Order: sequence, then structure tokens, then C-alpha cells
Amino acid sequence: MAAALLVCSGCGKSSSGPEAAAAQLVAVDVPKLRDTCASGTAAVKTGANRVIVALRNNNYATALAELERLAADRSLTEAQRQVVKEVSEQVRHNLALTPAAPTQ
Repeated sequence: MAAALLVCSGCGKSSSGPEAAAAQLVAVDVPKLRDTCASGTAAVKTGANRVIVALRNNNYATALAELERLAADRSLTEAQRQVVKEVSEQVRHNLALTPAAPTQ
């Protein structure tokens, strides 16, 4: 019976479409970004908050642009720079899997 469940568990399901793309998105480590940047300058905190707001809205393009601005901030510590790099990679991955928003 277990074998029958395993064989039929995928019956009639397609691996393409929005469901498949959503399954491949990676979790963005927002808490790590927030915690690491909390001790930064006002500009670092503001930049991190802008990234977080964009991510809450699933706006990966805006989040990536804000992360690039944040990465250019000379006041970042090495730990902050590393977290910004890691989060940028996660956002870049998700952006590649997300269809572009329609223009209005």
C-alpha cells in the first residue's frame, strides 16, 4: 500500500508553472540581515530596513538594488559585508525564478 502511495503521489501533477518556481525559491535570511545591521550606522540601518520592506512585498528587484547600495557603504563591518553578500545571493536567486511584474 505504501508503494502505491509513493507511485501515485505525483500523478497528474506538472513540474512547471508558478507552483514549481515557488518550490525552488530559497529562504532569504532576513533576521540575520536585520540583526547584523542593527549595530550599524543610521544609513546601514535604513538600507537594511528598505531591503526588508521590499522583501515583504516580494519585490526582489528593489531588494537587490537596495542591497547593492548597502554593499557600497564604506561603514559596513566585515561581518555586515558578508551578510549583505549572502542575502544578495539569495535575493538574486529568487529574482531569477520570479516572473517580471507587469508594467503599467
